[in-house]
Formats: sequence, C-alpha cells, structure tokens
Amino acid sequence: PEGTITRQEFLALVMRTSNLNLSKYKQLSNDWFTREGYLAAAKAYGIITTSDYGTNYKNLKIYGNITRQEMSVMIGRVLIANGYSISSKTDYTKNFSDSVSSKYKTEINLVIKNGILAGYPDGTFKGSRNASRAEASKMIYKLRKVLG
Repeated sequence: PEGTITRQEFLALVMRTSNLNLSKYKQLSNDWFTREGYLAAAKAYGIITTSDYGTNYKNLKIYGNITRQEMSVMIGRVLIANGYSISSKTDYTKNFSDSVSSKYKTEINLVIKNGILAGYPDGTFKGSRNASRAEASKMIYKLRKVLG
C-alpha cells in the first residue's frame, strides 16, 4: 500500500469508476490500456488535456508515478463530467498550509467538497508528492461512493 502508483494504473482505475461510457473508445490493440479505451476516453471527456501534458500529450509519461495533485485533478474532472459543479468563489484549498496550483483549484475544491480529499493531519496538501497506492485506493473508494 505504501508503494507508488503510475498514471496509467490510476487513470484506468478512475475511468472504470467514472460512470462514463468507455465502450466507444475501445480499440484493437495488444496494449490493455489502449484496448480498453482508457486513454482515448480520458482525452475525450477532458479528464486529461493537452494544457496539462503538452501538445500530443508528450509530457504525460503514462508509466511514471502520479502525484496527489494529478489524482485530485483527474477525479475532479470525472465529477465535472458527471454533472457536479462548485461555485468559483468557493475555496476549500485555503485551509491547506502549503500551496495548491491556482490552475486546478476548481477541480481540487470539487474533490474536497465531495469528501474525496481532506489532506494530511498537519494541514498540508502535498500536491507534488508521489501518491501511494493506499492514497489512490482511498480516493477511488470515495469517488465510487459519491457517484453511486
């Protein structure tokens, strides 16, 4: 549980939990991730964007470790794709003693509002920290409860 989780692994988990239609994104491929349509669906639904990872997703590094911020943003976007919203004036991130990227405050605030993320007991978010498998599992479990 304390080991890290890759972007590919987390994206597959979040897309399976998303309540979004993945079937039309499935492709013939030897690669399970492409075959199941996780990457294509994540792009189509805006769960990941070129503004996050660069033109043609060149900085995605799908096999690299995912950060806590990336997980929060992806989950926030799944909530948005499922019709959840939050006022732009709401800022739960101000309760963290460390900084949260202003670029992703909407998504992160939405995740906090829905009880999927609370931060660390010391009041920090630690968004740039590589996420553990335990953290990823807890967030996916909570997302599943929110989406029903």
